[in-house]
Amino acid sequence: MSTDMNRTPILDETIIAEAKQMMQAKFSIMAQYYFEDSDGYIAAIRDSIAHQRMDEVVSPAHTLKSSSRQMGALRVSELAKQIEHLARDHANSNVARLAPLVSELEVAFAETKRAFVPHQS
Repeated sequence: MSTDMNRTPILDETIIAEAKQMMQAKFSIMAQYYFEDSDGYIAAIRDSIAHQRMDEVVSPAHTLKSSSRQMGALRVSELAKQIEHLARDHANSNVARLAPLVSELEVAFAETKRAFVPHQS
């Protein structure tokens, strides 16, 4: 699995526009919940990896993958997908492979927050 996510866009503007149209005034609240929840999922992923509990990485990575896709956060979704797949493999060697992916995930999430600001008004 490649960790070169630079080709994956941070946001999918079409998905965001569709979500805004569907949720209307509730969109900014949904975005706020997404960012709050995602902080928790990323922390859970990081903690589980640090304690080498690979089975506990799968659920927050899967949830982050899905919710990010729904909110148009493509790069975060793709990284969470890679993390989920490696965690499902359960190989102890994957712990070393996950650390750089989690670092990329944290950077992508910060970039997503910055890129999302104009969409929240």
